[in-house]
Amino acid sequence: MSELTEDYRQAPSGNGPLASEWKDKPHRLVYDLCSKVEASLAENSRLREVLKPFADLAAHPTIVEHYQDDDEVKVKAKHLRRALAAIEQMEPTE
Repeated sequence: MSELTEDYRQAPSGNGPLASEWKDKPHRLVYDLCSKVEASLAENSRLREVLKPFADLAAHPTIVEHYQDDDEVKVKAKHLRRALAAIEQMEPTE
């Protein structure tokens, strides 16, 4: 459960800060949650656009060869590729 969704998950059972809103206008909570999810997906898309060139560069053969003995650079490149992979997994399927 994430911070983004925790209050929304609690509301239908009458718990949390959004419980009274669920009783009054449940459709409003659904619309609000959809907006938050869409904003999160848009942010992931922007992050992917920013990180992709760096991940591509980190995997470029010339860069790999030049830094083949630099463990710190290899570790940072590996983290960058993992971050990009994690963001790519968040891509919505339609």
